[in-house]
Amino acid sequence: LRILADWGGELEVTADADHFDATLARLVDQIGERTAKLTVESVALDDGILTANLRVATLTGHKFPTGFPSRRAWLHVTVTDGAGEVLWESGARNADGTISGNAADADPAAFEPHYDVITQPDQVQIYEPIMGDHEGQVTYTLLQAAQYLKDNRLLPAGAEMAALPPEIAVYGEAAGDANFAGGSDLVAYRLEVGETTGPFTVSAELLYESLSYRFVMDMLADETELTERFGRYYREMDRAPLVVMAIEPVTVR
Repeated sequence: LRILADWGGELEVTADADHFDATLARLVDQIGERTAKLTVESVALDDGILTANLRVATLTGHKFPTGFPSRRAWLHVTVTDGAGEVLWESGARNADGTISGNAADADPAAFEPHYDVITQPDQVQIYEPIMGDHEGQVTYTLLQAAQYLKDNRLLPAGAEMAALPPEIAVYGEAAGDANFAGGSDLVAYRLEVGETTGPFTVSAELLYESLSYRFVMDMLADETELTERFGRYYREMDRAPLVVMAIEPVTVR
């Protein structure tokens, strides 16, 4: 929508700015109010180990994210110390569209697994489908896709993972995660704070974007006039993700 709005003249789009503003406003409202919610189950500090349990619950009647497999949602979590300095961070969004720590953004043949427990800043909980070809290699081309190597998109409430048909089943580590079930996912964040001076504050937000960095880079690898033009739009557009929900920071001593 942002590309269509910003380059509408070049793309011969007939909708005017008011139409795009209204549509974007509805989209932001839908994503931020009726898609998913993020809550803190608990935060504790014990023997130098800080543990935060976060739950993501869906409000939709289908998987989230859904639709075209370029979409992804992820958790961005930070912990600050008593001086307000960032002590630990997972899922930071970079200016070029990558997510810090995401294996797929660094290597087109790799992808970030689903996590039940996160202990390192280069581990990121990303809800997404990752397609594989008939040889089990990662692919971002629909006509080469033969299977899912990962599909941990959040299930709607009432969905029984074991009863889902193959077309909409859960794939990868999420399939064996007892805390990943119809309606929600519970993720534990554990880090050593050692002798660092507290109190410690945990902040978290659930972010969403319709075009993942690796999906775009894979498309741009085919150098044509059209992909070059789209690449220009992508590089110049506002690529900030949408905030599905952010929690009120929680402080623990």
